[in-house]
Amino acid sequence: CAVQGGHRCNRASHADVCAECLRGFALENGACVYQVPVVGSLLKGSLYFVILFPIIYFVAWYASLAARPKVNVEEERKALQFRTQTKLCKPDLGEERGEERQLWPLKTNTLAVPVAG
Repeated sequence: CAVQGGHRCNRASHADVCAECLRGFALENGACVYQVPVVGSLLKGSLYFVILFPIIYFVAWYASLAARPKVNVEEERKALQFRTQTKLCKPDLGEERGEERQLWPLKTNTLAVPVAG
C-alpha cells in the first residue's frame, strides 16, 4: 500500500485504499488528506505570545530605564546618607569616637534585646 499518510491499508480492496490514516491526516474516499491543525496552531501561537510578550516588554522597559539620564544625583546621595544614619546600631560603650558603630546582627532576638531603646 503506497498511500501517503496511510497508517493501515484496506485489505479488501485491490487498489491502494487506506483504512486508517496517520495523525494529521483525514480519511476521505479511501485516501489520506493532510489537514492543517488550525486549533493547535492557534493555541501554540497564543502560548508563544503569552510567554514572549511579557519578556519582550520587560526587556524594553529595563533598557529604557537604563538609557535614561540620572537626575537628582545630589538628592540621591543625601537620601542614602540619611538611610545609613537611621539604621539601628549597637549602643556606644564609651569607645573611641572615630570608630564606626556596628549594626545589630540579623539574628538578634528583638523580643529579648532592646535594640531600639
